[in-house]
Amino acid sequence: MNTTAKRGRKPKPFRTSDGTYVNGLRYRGGNRYEITDGPKKGTTFNASNQADALERRAKLTGADTAEVIERLTPTQLHWSLSQAKRWARDFILNTPQLAAKELEIEWLAYGETLTPPEPPPPLSELEAAWETHSKVTPAEKRLVLKAWRDFVATTGIVGINDIKPKVVVSFRDTVYARGLMGKTQAHLFNRTRRMLTFAQSRAIAPEALTVALNNLKLLKPSESTVANNPKPIDPSDFRKLIDTAEGDTKAMLLLMLNAALYIKEAIDSQWSDIQGDCLLSRRKKKGVCVRVATLWPETLEALKAVKRRGDHIFYGKHGARLTESGAGKRFRKLRTSAEVTVEVTASLMRDGALTAAAAANVTEQLCKLYAGHSCGIDDRYVLRNPKMVAPACEAVYRHYFSA
Repeated sequence: MNTTAKRGRKPKPFRTSDGTYVNGLRYRGGNRYEITDGPKKGTTFNASNQADALERRAKLTGADTAEVIERLTPTQLHWSLSQAKRWARDFILNTPQLAAKELEIEWLAYGETLTPPEPPPPLSELEAAWETHSKVTPAEKRLVLKAWRDFVATTGIVGINDIKPKVVVSFRDTVYARGLMGKTQAHLFNRTRRMLTFAQSRAIAPEALTVALNNLKLLKPSESTVANNPKPIDPSDFRKLIDTAEGDTKAMLLLMLNAALYIKEAIDSQWSDIQGDCLLSRRKKKGVCVRVATLWPETLEALKAVKRRGDHIFYGKHGARLTESGAGKRFRKLRTSAEVTVEVTASLMRDGALTAAAAANVTEQLCKLYAGHSCGIDDRYVLRNPKMVAPACEAVYRHYFSA
């Protein structure tokens, strides 16, 4: 083992201002330099600056230039930004595989073979795809376009990449300021997103749309979408409507109140849903919920008078399935003919049925089952015993026919 102690200070190697070490010269401090190679090795001299030191070395050793032996990294030399950029550019272009390994960026190794990304399509292409290929009803197609164009006009975006979080939050605040109900806000936000999800399903700019849709998750209603203040139809108004209604319209009104249906759920009903004196179907909301109701004699009689023209119960004048818009027009026309002066809408029928059932102290489980909500009772048991909701249906009948 060598126990000889090293004495003296190790000479510092000479470094130029561009961050390189040179061979044959060392800086000893105090403007003193030492020659480390050739016949003049060990010679020490004074120099006022770097240029002077290199010139003196060249005269003493006969060397024209100093040989570069090592180049340091930008971090070690604290290069200026421009110098660091030049070094990084040369490092990546000249040795891409080494750069990929050292920087842990795999694609640098084969970056030259990649094609540049395609620019995102114009917003008009999204609308054209929706109008051409979407299979929704004409009414829903218009509503989605209206919601999307509202978003574009309000935010002022000109492309998909403009859908940034701050833009989305600004639109959300604008919608809140309109004073819309929670459910209306939810419809507007969902339809705005639907334009992009549909375009993505058509393989239109999937990467850009994924980012935009992730930002649109910030669109949430300012309040619950569940109506906290139901507005049941008054028994006197219902009797005016039912006394005036005829044919299919009368059957639709009775079915809506009897089974607590929205107008769209009523027009979607099929003859196969009527089994004996019960309605057995499924409500398409947050999954598929079972829906049952025992039908009143008046409802069964009105349904028997409806002409069968297909799988569904209700059809329009020209033989096509009755639409939600057509059913709404029928209801408004009936309201005028029955001289119901207050603003009565079709949704008040469902509110009236559920309110009457709750007021009659029907159990919460049966009220949920009657409404088509999840109630904790096994679906198979409900379908085998649909008359378990009879107390709810009877309570509604008493409220509207015996008052």
